[in-house]
Amino acid sequence: MHGHQFDKWQVTYRISRGIEKFGKFCGVNVSYRFDPIDYLQDLANSSYSKKVGKASMETTIFIIIVTFYLCFTIFCIKDDTLIWSFPGIVWMLMSSFIAVTFIPKSAAYLFPRIWDKIIKKFLKYKSVEEVITNYYNHDKGKDMDADVIVFGHTHHPGEYSITNKHNNKEQLFINTGCWVNEKDCDINKLDAFLYIDKDGHHLLKWDMESENISYIKK
Repeated sequence: MHGHQFDKWQVTYRISRGIEKFGKFCGVNVSYRFDPIDYLQDLANSSYSKKVGKASMETTIFIIIVTFYLCFTIFCIKDDTLIWSFPGIVWMLMSSFIAVTFIPKSAAYLFPRIWDKIIKKFLKYKSVEEVITNYYNHDKGKDMDADVIVFGHTHHPGEYSITNKHNNKEQLFINTGCWVNEKDCDINKLDAFLYIDKDGHHLLKWDMESENISYIKK
């Protein structure tokens, strides 16, 4: 699993599960993922939106349209333009264009940067023991019958065992670590991965310069 199930800051995940439970309560099988930021990022990744902001014809056209839109908006306000009039309809069409280009683009750019600064203070880069001890919900995991649970999310390689409070089963949680170049990652644990063979599991590290593989000290 990804591991966000242990993250109390994943508000959208909780809302999604709440909607599903409400659907079941009403007798309807609902599988719904509530994630407005993801929707905006999808819009920002459309072929047109991706080119806006770069040195391209799309950017030039976009700037011209936005400039005209702002001037036209001021005109509509001063002229008391009715929404169902021709100028009002033109304004709504242009507003829709802005809504599916500029707003998603801004959200996709700003949200990860803002959220990353917040989340680092709470969960990201915490050890497996900290994550499982402080964030794991035993009631949510009561039906998880696996002996070993592999996850990522916090980018901190390691492992930690707990006893399932509902069935007294010993469960091992393993974090696969970090495979991205992030300044806050422990340099000694960067480019980590999990290797499994007949002898068991091994947390290993890839060294880009020497192209060697070494064990990560637990």
